[in-house]
Amino acid sequence: MAFNLNNVTLGGTVIEEPQFTGTGEDAWAFFKLVTSHGLKLPDGSYTNVEQIAQIVADVPHHVKTTREYIKKGKAIVINGYYRTWQVSGQIHHGFFIRTITFASANWNGGN
Repeated sequence: MAFNLNNVTLGGTVIEEPQFTGTGEDAWAFFKLVTSHGLKLPDGSYTNVEQIAQIVADVPHHVKTTREYIKKGKAIVINGYYRTWQVSGQIHHGFFIRTITFASANWNGGN
């Protein structure tokens, strides 16, 4: 039996309006999510470090959800997997959505 250990959960804030390509079953959606985590510095103090993750929706109902509900500034949590792919000789990478959870209005995106 094979196990897939490629699993990621990211929580953060959408930093730009989603982009869409294709139609119907061939539609894809792309957006960027900023996440943050605490980092201990050599002097013992802590700081927040932000990272930007490329999120990809390639399943029709995820593309529809992205189109209808995901907007710049929206706090969300996604569960998905990391994948690379190639188009016209150029390598792309991103986190593909398995599930989307919308955060409450008072959640600060993990900051």
